[in-house]
Amino acid sequence: MKLSYHSLIFLFILLPTLMVVYNVFPQKLRRYIILLFNYVFLFMWSKKLVLVQICLMLITYIIGRKVQDIQCQGKDKIYKRIAKRYMWFGIIMNLGTLAIFKYLNFFAELGTNFLNIQFSPLNILIPVGISYYTLQQISYLIDISSRNIEAERNIINFAIYTSFFATILQGPITRYAEVKDDIANLNAINLDNSIHGYERILFGLFKKVVLADRIAPAVNYLFNLHTSVGSITVLAAVLCTVQLYMDFSGTVDISIGAAKIFGIHLPENFKQPFFAKNATDFWHRWHMTLSRYLRDYVFYPISLSRIMMRLSKFLKKHNCKWLAKVTGPFIALFVVWLCNGLWHGANILFILYGMYYFMLMIIEILLEKPWKLFLNYFKLTDRSNIIIVFRFIKLLIIVCYGEMMCRVSGFSELIVMTKSIFINFNINQLLSMITNIPLLISDWVIILAGMLIIFIISLYKERKVDLQVKFDSLNTWKRWGILYILIFTIILFGAYGPGFDNIAMIYAGF
Repeated sequence: MKLSYHSLIFLFILLPTLMVVYNVFPQKLRRYIILLFNYVFLFMWSKKLVLVQICLMLITYIIGRKVQDIQCQGKDKIYKRIAKRYMWFGIIMNLGTLAIFKYLNFFAELGTNFLNIQFSPLNILIPVGISYYTLQQISYLIDISSRNIEAERNIINFAIYTSFFATILQGPITRYAEVKDDIANLNAINLDNSIHGYERILFGLFKKVVLADRIAPAVNYLFNLHTSVGSITVLAAVLCTVQLYMDFSGTVDISIGAAKIFGIHLPENFKQPFFAKNATDFWHRWHMTLSRYLRDYVFYPISLSRIMMRLSKFLKKHNCKWLAKVTGPFIALFVVWLCNGLWHGANILFILYGMYYFMLMIIEILLEKPWKLFLNYFKLTDRSNIIIVFRFIKLLIIVCYGEMMCRVSGFSELIVMTKSIFINFNINQLLSMITNIPLLISDWVIILAGMLIIFIISLYKERKVDLQVKFDSLNTWKRWGILYILIFTIILFGAYGPGFDNIAMIYAGF
């Protein structure tokens, strides 16, 4: 994609032009400059489908104000009911639009297959960013209804939030309370924000261009083999996981850095996910804004709903105390992972991906007490070296297999590749074909060196070392020396040219 965050057009033409124009105009006009850029950027991606975002933005803005106005009339139940109805209307408009564009063909095909009716998929173009801005607008309406925020009166500020160029393609999924003040106070670009913003952009480019895009040809080659050899399957799963992490976290770094330049602080989306203790902890560290979103707007409302409370009381009355305790959370968790899978794409494999993590988390909950007894019996702790190594290997297997589920072309291929790990794990076949992988020895060296650098940085962060403060405390020569090394590393070792130049951001496809 030529307008991706890591593209030359974005980094050297669009972003610098916005910075210059933004700073030239007085403060009262800067929000209009940002808004204009947002919609020009979105139009360059979506063309006429930008109208979908504009319509939903206007509907959400009007309903948000209406909900607040009704709440201000009084605290009687009648007002609460009316406000809730407006909120649900806004949610249905956003979810309905998302469902029509993203899921109509998928569910229509499932239905017609079940009824044994022939179906020709409709030619529906999916608006870019719809998976992100609809979720943000839904959270905005719920937060107003819950009185967590006040409805935004300034439509320009709200439009900037829902169409913000740095989040529209692949997040982070941002709540209005997190950026409201920054959008309301768009000051001139200052030196600190510019430096810190570009430092974050450079780090993101290193992950995306030097590592993710360099690994991509190997991943494509391995999955195009449709292999039935277990050792090749394992290598494919590991490499596609590394590629996805470097791609997604790298482009999110660029997004956060670009927003930082203009004084807008976006939430973090990753927190050393491969240092997680288990699958549950992994999703507290990976795509954190989506995980928190599903927790706050799906899990809690379902698990604490009246229906679940009544079900819990019913089970308690019938001496099913354990079931009464876990039924509500388990049902809510099932819905969360169904939503997570569907959010990633209209594909049965993504639903399977969601159910995979749902089952893993249920198993982790059920084994929590036996695991503690096991540790106590052998006089071990979570910090014992053998436990840390075991946990890391276990997590790597879980995550790599999960990402492989999302990468294969179909369910039958997933079955073949899964079986191959157990019945045809032939190292010799891997060694004999590894030279066919479209990577040079120098590519492997760059990939391994880059992964080592990312690992060391992540290790320091996991140990609560504030690397930004450490870096800022260095003298000018050291600081700029490191930045120049990073710049030249990207220029010299970035994956450019044939086979690399059309590699899009993976999560923009979700």
